[in-house]
Amino acid sequence: MYFADLHCDTLYEIHKKGVSYNDDSLSILYSAFGLFDKHIRNYAIYLENGKDDPVFLYEKMLDIYNEIKPSLEKSGVTPLLSVEGGALAEKGYSLEKMKSDGVKIMSLAWNFDNSLAGGSGGVGGISEKGFKIISEMNEQGIALDLSHLNKKSFYDAINMANTVLATHSNLREVSDHLRNITLDQAKLISQKQGLIGICFYPEFLGKNVFEAIYKNIFLMLDAGLENSIAIGSDFDGATMSDNLKTIADIPVLYEFLLDKIGDKGLLDKIFYKNAMIFLDKLLTNRKL
Repeated sequence: MYFADLHCDTLYEIHKKGVSYNDDSLSILYSAFGLFDKHIRNYAIYLENGKDDPVFLYEKMLDIYNEIKPSLEKSGVTPLLSVEGGALAEKGYSLEKMKSDGVKIMSLAWNFDNSLAGGSGGVGGISEKGFKIISEMNEQGIALDLSHLNKKSFYDAINMANTVLATHSNLREVSDHLRNITLDQAKLISQKQGLIGICFYPEFLGKNVFEAIYKNIFLMLDAGLENSIAIGSDFDGATMSDNLKTIADIPVLYEFLLDKIGDKGLLDKIFYKNAMIFLDKLLTNRKL
């Protein structure tokens, strides 16, 4: 089985708990990597905890990423690096430096407004400073993650950014939560050849997570978005349901969806190929 995951917070969990990358308390179970013949994983550097200096946090988690990267690659994982939240950019940290560190995806805000953009729980739009950051991201070839933005900031940002995706967001038509996006927003992402990574967090999905994931996929397929659907689990960043708690549960989800959808080729696009095509273009700086 091939699997690509656009978002996990494992670096922050390793930093917070002081555990190894192969600790079995993590949802990204090292012992389960063998379930996948090919495995792409985007590791997010989460910066919006409000307790530590973002530069300190960034450098700590970057060190963790660089330390574990060889072992991940040896285990058949293609690791990627992203930054979740705009705190580092707010500080004026060099995007060129981030790019040289391997960062390929960045968001401007988390759940609250900041000096760059309005978060999902806020009311602001993209500021002048935020537009400048988006312009710099375009120049550096860093994709803009639209997850966590409110509607105003989403529409402001998507018109300017060259490369966009929502790494871990679901549809409001399935669950009306502030962190989710509308089907119309998903269509705009698709028009820019971006991705929508379905998030596994039950609060964003609803109680029956397997059925809710299917409903998200069904609505996007019905809208013609089959080339834009992906997975963005949010493992190690949220409390998950008992039947979808770690990557060891992914094959069970795949079989459930295969039974519902009945098209292995289509499901393989959702679980791997769509993300592979997008990330291949992003990593090689080819035009999407």
